[in-house]
Amino acid sequence: MRLRFNSRFHLKRVHIEEVMLMISILLGCRSVFMQANPYFVYAVVTISSVLSIMCVAIRKGAVLSKKLLSTMFVYLLIVSIVTIIVKNTSNGPFIISYWILVPLMLLYFLLLSYQEKMDWLKLFSDVIFVFIVLSTISWLIGPIFHWIQPTHTLEINWGGIKTYNGYLLCYKVVGKGIKNYFGFNFLTNDSIYVEAPITNVIYSLGYALYLFVKKDRNKIKEIIYIFAMITTMSATSVLLAAILFALRRIINSIETDNKCFIDFLKKYIFPLIIVIVACIAVSVILKIKANDDYGNYYAHTYALKSGFISWLSKPIDGYGYELGQEFYNTTSGLFKILVHGGIVFGLLYVIPFISSIVFAIEEKDFGLAIFCVLSFVLLILVIWHYSPAYMFVLAFEYSFMMDEIRQGHIAKKRGYLRYDTIKTRTF
Repeated sequence: MRLRFNSRFHLKRVHIEEVMLMISILLGCRSVFMQANPYFVYAVVTISSVLSIMCVAIRKGAVLSKKLLSTMFVYLLIVSIVTIIVKNTSNGPFIISYWILVPLMLLYFLLLSYQEKMDWLKLFSDVIFVFIVLSTISWLIGPIFHWIQPTHTLEINWGGIKTYNGYLLCYKVVGKGIKNYFGFNFLTNDSIYVEAPITNVIYSLGYALYLFVKKDRNKIKEIIYIFAMITTMSATSVLLAAILFALRRIINSIETDNKCFIDFLKKYIFPLIIVIVACIAVSVILKIKANDDYGNYYAHTYALKSGFISWLSKPIDGYGYELGQEFYNTTSGLFKILVHGGIVFGLLYVIPFISSIVFAIEEKDFGLAIFCVLSFVLLILVIWHYSPAYMFVLAFEYSFMMDEIRQGHIAKKRGYLRYDTIKTRTF
């Protein structure tokens, strides 16, 4: 199934099943809808993944025998490790993430060539941008300017039972402003997610894909991305926006350098000023957050230390999922993983990340490297490690790892060690 149209997003072929999968990934990143009914979101992600696999296979007439064998090997490895780590837990979503979502998404990405995967990320960037626009508009016309009243309510269990007022299914508000931000209550632009840091995951990934994978030069779109990231009022979000903005300009300067030393330095002045200003802004925000009712700065600092100390007490295999869930004093997804399953479980995340970085270096694909690094940085800072959204990241990275292994095996048999067909091969 596909739609054909021309637009400013330069999309001429949009496969409906791919867009469905991308939307389900956005919903699966700890949105209020997922917290209200997690099994519904998991079902949507699963169905979208299956449809995507079927549609790609039909379009390509792919022979899946070798890929199925490779996928089954990784599948059995993940299931075996997760079974040991889970230790008889009854937590369904945790099991579904590894036993169903990762294998399905992995099989889907294995059906795509290298260039098709990157085109997938470009489309994902456009979907995120549309989502950001809708969320920001709902935030502005709803709780900020009060041009419309809440269109729905949603009750979920997040730190206790809470009722969320929603606007057009694209924004939710708890009904409580964040106090002491520049002297007035300020409702953050945290979209449909349970916390601003989770919103930052989607916003920053979208901005990074826009800058380094799509390499778009639309100033209006970039302003919208930066505005959305700043209005989350997350220190991490503000800093990432500044770093990504400056990094893109620095790379542009290097690419267009005319080898004139003075001109080269001038091209760096503006990005460096942006970084300095951003660091000052982050410092101010952290001080404000340290004085607000939630004490976010000190809470997160303590949480990171707590997670690290908890992991050190049992570093190899962790405490298991159920017992590890008692360690709530960490806001880091990576330390949650280490507490639950130790280094053994952590390797499931680290190995595909390293492999994808190696692949990106081999292919000189800076955009892919930025996407992988940013995803891992966000894994350290935010708790989204068991969500369908991060299962997508895992499957995406595993697909590159398995491509490397397979291509290395082929190269060894042929007597050379170079990826000479990876960008043009078909499945």
